[in-house]
Amino acid sequence: MINYTKNSLLKLTLCLLLLAGMNTTFAQTWNQLGMDMDGETPNNQSGAALSLSADGLTLAIGATGNYGSGSKAGHVRVYSLDTATWTQIGADIDGEAAFDHSGVSISLSADSMTVAIGATGNNGNGAYSGHVRVYSFISGAWTQIGADIDGEAADDLSGRSVSLSADGLTVAIGAPENDGNGSNAGHVRVYSLISGVWTQQGADIDGEATDDESGWSVSLSADSLTVAIGAPNNDGNGQDAGHVRVFKLDTGAWIQQGADIDGEAIGDLSGQSVSLSADGLTVAVGARYNDENGTDAGHVRVYELISGVWTQKGSDIDGEAADDRSGGSISLSADGLTLAIGAQLNDGNGSNAGHVRIYKFTTGEWTQLGPDIEGEAMNDESGLSVNLSADSLTVAVGARFNDGNGNDAGHVRAYKFCPVDVSITNNAPTLTANTFGATYQWLDCDNNFDSIVGETSRSFIPRKNGNYAVAVSQNGCTGISYCEAVHNAGLAENSFGNNFKLYPNPTDGNLHIEFGKTYKYTSITVTNQVGQEVLKKELGHAHSVDLNLDVMPGIYFLEILSSKGHRALLKVVKQ
Repeated sequence: MINYTKNSLLKLTLCLLLLAGMNTTFAQTWNQLGMDMDGETPNNQSGAALSLSADGLTLAIGATGNYGSGSKAGHVRVYSLDTATWTQIGADIDGEAAFDHSGVSISLSADSMTVAIGATGNNGNGAYSGHVRVYSFISGAWTQIGADIDGEAADDLSGRSVSLSADGLTVAIGAPENDGNGSNAGHVRVYSLISGVWTQQGADIDGEATDDESGWSVSLSADSLTVAIGAPNNDGNGQDAGHVRVFKLDTGAWIQQGADIDGEAIGDLSGQSVSLSADGLTVAVGARYNDENGTDAGHVRVYELISGVWTQKGSDIDGEAADDRSGGSISLSADGLTLAIGAQLNDGNGSNAGHVRIYKFTTGEWTQLGPDIEGEAMNDESGLSVNLSADSLTVAVGARFNDGNGNDAGHVRAYKFCPVDVSITNNAPTLTANTFGATYQWLDCDNNFDSIVGETSRSFIPRKNGNYAVAVSQNGCTGISYCEAVHNAGLAENSFGNNFKLYPNPTDGNLHIEFGKTYKYTSITVTNQVGQEVLKKELGHAHSVDLNLDVMPGIYFLEILSSKGHRALLKVVKQ
């Protein structure tokens, strides 16, 4: 039997709140899938980038500090989920040379069989020109397809961002320090694999102005015909407000769709992260230095293309607190209705532990789905990278400074959303889980959420007053309800209603009874186990009473009758 102690609840990252006086509750949660995927050695910074397949069962992870083929050459590992275990598929994909920082950006095809990897420090076309390599999984090995896609010139940092089409045959590459339209204006190039050769589609998409760093982030639609590009240092709405532009390929040329999507204010650096829906008609834009909810709290805005105009969808999604840097990483589901947001400096589980929040668009607003997914420890910076599966039910979270396998080894965790109905109906004193056909374990909220031995049925009658919850497991997911308060344990019959309360029980002799309303006349009769009357009390115009049971320890029965014909029969334990 599982014992749901406080530590195990935290490990499952379940949302447990103590709420009294509610008849029904509902909780949903993100359950970790498999174990932590730790970096290979200290200082690997594994989790700097990551990418999930469409079904959420395959995960590529970048470790920019890995030494596999030289100091900080970087590498990528790809894992597949097999019966709750993440198993590496193929060998490490090492960077070409020392200081390449390979794995700074990653993108998997929908079917997970192709992966694109950015290496900004590569010197293939000049110092820090950067490059991208694309690999396919063939006969159990990661095999490069096509040649290296090198940056245009030295210091371009090509590969800072990368995005594959769903079929893995087209790749968009950001080079934020390219000088094609001025120093560090940046650009994006899009390539398709044609007869084994990566062939550029359309012309370079240059940044608007000097120092824009356009291409810092990039996102392709599933069909590769639409690309969103972030330029965080653009000054269109003030210095470094940032912006995002969206382009569509039309007869061989990239045509801007709608106007620039400018950051809200000076210094927002809007566009450091960007994510498109599969159809390219919805775009999420992160601005991690936005100050709306405190200095550098960060925010995310989501836009939909309606009649050629980018129209904001719902309100701003602000970071939780100042200095959270929320929006540094974002990921939209395929339908554009679910959004994951990383806030790498959030302090919810310690200073700079970081967290991820997932939101769903319902009734015109973004509503958080499940609890925060907190980083494991302080300074982990969990949420630096984040990616959703196409259906939004799986999320991967990177924490490159996690120390699970040594200082700054980094790790990635994946979570599955469990929409288990854990609502409870409280027909005092009986608590009933509303989900049928599941397995159940009732928990004592007042005793560290320990499992109550033998209480594994759908309904539960507590033996003593207190707060109780239920763990419901169904279809591989486990959810835990909020806590329900029970004030009338031992109640065998009650027609007074749910506001009737008796406590404490067991008792040292002092009992408090609330009838739920005022009655002209109420009688209380107490009998022992052999039916002998040991106490009789009659009340007029009473709403409640304090009763002193001056009797020997043991089990007693209380019968309470009202002038309205209500009756309650209770078992009370005198200690």
